[in-house]
Amino acid sequence: MGVTVRTLRGDDLARCLPDLAALRIAIFAEYPYLYDGDREYETGYLRDFAAARGSVLVAALDGPHVVGAATASPMSMQREEFREPFEHRGY
Repeated sequence: MGVTVRTLRGDDLARCLPDLAALRIAIFAEYPYLYDGDREYETGYLRDFAAARGSVLVAALDGPHVVGAATASPMSMQREEFREPFEHRGY
């Protein structure tokens, strides 16, 4: 079948959250991030992301499994600690 690339929103995005959480943990564990993530935190973070209006996942799928990803959502939907540096500078 091979790898396909799809843009996912809403329920389609939500169905991919377990794979996306595992992928983020694996990638961010490597240099230069060296992030020791856990599934509970990632799942909660991604659940909030998926619920935000305007969120999108561009997923590389090998069958039903996410093997690559790019995520985006409006800055207005981000947590305050992420928005604040931009808002403080007028963005």
